[in-house]
Amino acid sequence: MYKQATLGDVDFITGDYLAEVNIAKNATAHAAGQHPGYEPSAWDGLAMSLDVIAAKRIKVALNGGALDPRALAERVAALARDKGLADTLSVAYIEGDDLRDRVCATALPTTEEEELGERVLPHLDDAAAGDGLAFVRRDGETGASDAKKEGNQADDDAPPPIVSANAYLGARGILTAFRHGADIVIAGRVADASPVVAAAWYWWGWADDAYDPLAGALVAGHLIECSAYVTGGNFAGFADRGSDVKAVLDAVEVVEVGKDRVRVSGIRGLPPPPTTKLAIFYQGGYECQLLFNAAGYGWREKCELFEKQVRMHMGEQAIQKLDVFEFQRIGVPAENPWDQNSSTMYIRIVGQAKSEAALLEISRAVSNISLRHFHGKKAPPTRPQAASSSTTTSTIIITITNHASTGFHNSLDMRTAVPKPYLAFYPAVWPQSALAETAHIISSPTSTGGTTTTVSHPAGHPPIYEPLGQRESYDAAPSPITTTSSSPSEHQQQPTRRIRLGDIALARSGDKGANLNVGIYIRSTPSPSTSSTRTTDTALQQRQWRWLRSFLSRDRMWELLGGGDARRQGVYKVERVEFAGIMARDEVGCVWEGVRGLFEG
Repeated sequence: MYKQATLGDVDFITGDYLAEVNIAKNATAHAAGQHPGYEPSAWDGLAMSLDVIAAKRIKVALNGGALDPRALAERVAALARDKGLADTLSVAYIEGDDLRDRVCATALPTTEEEELGERVLPHLDDAAAGDGLAFVRRDGETGASDAKKEGNQADDDAPPPIVSANAYLGARGILTAFRHGADIVIAGRVADASPVVAAAWYWWGWADDAYDPLAGALVAGHLIECSAYVTGGNFAGFADRGSDVKAVLDAVEVVEVGKDRVRVSGIRGLPPPPTTKLAIFYQGGYECQLLFNAAGYGWREKCELFEKQVRMHMGEQAIQKLDVFEFQRIGVPAENPWDQNSSTMYIRIVGQAKSEAALLEISRAVSNISLRHFHGKKAPPTRPQAASSSTTTSTIIITITNHASTGFHNSLDMRTAVPKPYLAFYPAVWPQSALAETAHIISSPTSTGGTTTTVSHPAGHPPIYEPLGQRESYDAAPSPITTTSSSPSEHQQQPTRRIRLGDIALARSGDKGANLNVGIYIRSTPSPSTSSTRTTDTALQQRQWRWLRSFLSRDRMWELLGGGDARRQGVYKVERVEFAGIMARDEVGCVWEGVRGLFEG
């Protein structure tokens, strides 16, 4: 922030400090008084830059307030007072995103725009409200019940507690603060692009229904907030829920207009949807992971045998107590390995369950394989003395090194085998009309000991809403290059060679929440491995684009994501859409509890 303030002639500084999980992971510590609630790096940047911000009259908007934007705003206002800047800088904060108490209530809001039901919130990617997340209250406890998995029936255990529930606010609160004289505006959970949208909205004085320029600001905001990732095509959200405007990107184009400068055009705007995203985190249970290596000849057979042995020693009754139990194969040994490292791959066992005891059965099963014949009967379980002891768990697992498969080994550090709590993520929708977004302007005293006052200004709501239409998802027509015919085309007569997909296209991952996406786009210059020139060949790009469209179908993405197993298990739902103007396509995969639950240990 200090570099931005000092090295450039800027009017606004915007900042996005929040990933999906930032608020949730600090919520418990904040409630216990062990975390300030806001992002420490946001405070550091403001503290270092305050004098420059005041001298250059820069306006600042950021979401680093996280769980407690008021606390950060009051601290910044106090620093401004101590520096003698209270008459120069006006500090404000935004509230209205924290909906945990309302979500935990027995009745949820309903609106004319979208019926949400009384006890169920629909999933962001699920139109059927009954297939969403239910909220139950029992014995004074409120928590989440996965209606999609449990049929909306409470089990015998207490519902998992909800840790946080924050709506994605738009730019209205920040805009309201700017219009009432604020210089520094600190928000909690606003959409990533909202600070930029608010800055542009305030600067140009747009009306509420100036949807085309607002849509342009929305896209610019996503490009700016991702910083250097802008060159990786990070933003391709063709149907994201923005609180202020919908951006239509089917005709988007990017043209280089100078050194380090591009023009983004072709963006249209429409009225915003009646709902906004609501990020709900709750205690999902416990998780663990165990890593093993197979090396040498027959590694596939070794993996299959190892999984069969572990499952046999686990027993069906123990397996049924697990929510997730996967054997993941990571990496492929070299075809002609030159040493042990190049002939080694990983097997990762991933487990999730409601209790630590259920997960410890995995460690016991692995331990029981040691020094036993493959066809031996299931051995009595070896019970550790302390379920939470990493030393005990490591002792159980290390004995796998005596397994009869040659080339099978593992690290002595087995801390990840110890069950630990994890947070589950549920992306819901919430009616915008039920939000109470408010800008609070802090009036700091000019001297220590004076009275601090706050003036509040409701941000209001969009004047009209327009529901989102059906999201498009389609495959492209086969390219002439890949079809067969009685009279082969000129391209079919040319010799072919095998190259890497990355020599033609690049990719960038997007949202890491319960619906994640990857944008795949044609390179602007040829890959060094396929061409000696680095100049743009438009005709070549067009041929590559036609090939990419037909090659990367939804079925091909299924194969890359795990093939038939992933499809049968319902782990992913794949959607595909194209942006012809920038020769890019976007793949969206929807994962029920979030990417963290499936891919992190």
